[in-house]
Amino acid sequence: MCLYFNPCLALDGTPGDKLKVREIREMTQSRSFSEIDPRIHVKDGVAQAWSFVDYKRAMRFYDNARQFVYSVLKNVEAQVETSISAGENPQLPDEELFSVLFKLCRTELKAENPFSLDQQGKQKLAVLLKYKYCASNGQIARVIRMPLADVNALFPLVAKTQKRNAQ
Repeated sequence: MCLYFNPCLALDGTPGDKLKVREIREMTQSRSFSEIDPRIHVKDGVAQAWSFVDYKRAMRFYDNARQFVYSVLKNVEAQVETSISAGENPQLPDEELFSVLFKLCRTELKAENPFSLDQQGKQKLAVLLKYKYCASNGQIARVIRMPLADVNALFPLVAKTQKRNAQ
């Protein structure tokens, strides 16, 4: 995301053909590499994304940064819905689950936000997150701000499995 519509993007680094063999081996964590593509630029042991991603071509699809960000966020929600309809279990990061949380509050529970819900409402929300979005007990506890013990009490089999796997 830092490539797109970034006026402060620094296009610097050492071209791949100017790197020493030792630097290439450290960067790739491999002895089998002795050279890399000269178009790839490296700075502080990290290949710079601007040197191998055609970000300028991707930016042509959007008029501005706002339209790009909206499209990316909209597509994440569409991907989740598509995976659910295909019978797959989407694994969402906390940030995405948090946005889903507010959507569920408005549509399913007719509440403005999850933090104004009583304990029973939070439990309903936890069940929706668990079975519709395959959230883990820890995720549910973090996102809804419920004690983990309460979430584990709602889903005891999952809690038992997680405890066994941790040992």
